[in-house]
Amino acid sequence: MSICSFGGSRADLTRVGHTPVPGWVQLGETVIVTSSKGPSKSGMIQFVGPTEFASGPWVGVELDVPEGKNDGSVKGVRYFKCRARHGIFVRHDKLIWDKKRRGSRKGANHPHRRSTPNMMSPTSTSGSFMRPTSSSLSKKK
Repeated sequence: MSICSFGGSRADLTRVGHTPVPGWVQLGETVIVTSSKGPSKSGMIQFVGPTEFASGPWVGVELDVPEGKNDGSVKGVRYFKCRARHGIFVRHDKLIWDKKRRGSRKGANHPHRRSTPNMMSPTSTSGSFMRPTSSSLSKKK
C-alpha cells in the first residue's frame, strides 16, 4: 500500500519539502488535490505539519469520495480521523484552494490552526496537539 500521493520526481519532493507552506493551507479549508496520475479530487484539509513517514511538511486531506489511501493514519500513527480510503497525504504544491466551496462544509474544527502529531509516541494511534498559527494569533488581538 502506498503511504502518500506524490506525482513528481525525487528532486521535486526534496525541493517542495524546503519551501514554506502557504498561509491559506490551514485546517478546515476546502481544496482540490491535483494529480498527474488521474483526475483531481476535492476534500478538506485535516492536518498540516511534519510526519514520521517522510521529512518536511505534509498536508492531510479528507477526500469527499473514497479515493484516498488511508483513514488519516500511516504506519500506526494517527494524524487525523476520517473514514477508510478518504484520507490522503500530499505536499502543499499539489493543492488548489477551492474558494468556491470555502465554508460550505460543516464541522471544521479550528479552521485557523495547524496540527502536529504527538511525536513523543510514534506508535500512538490517538491524537495530536494543536498550536495556533501566526494568522490566528493576529486575529485575537
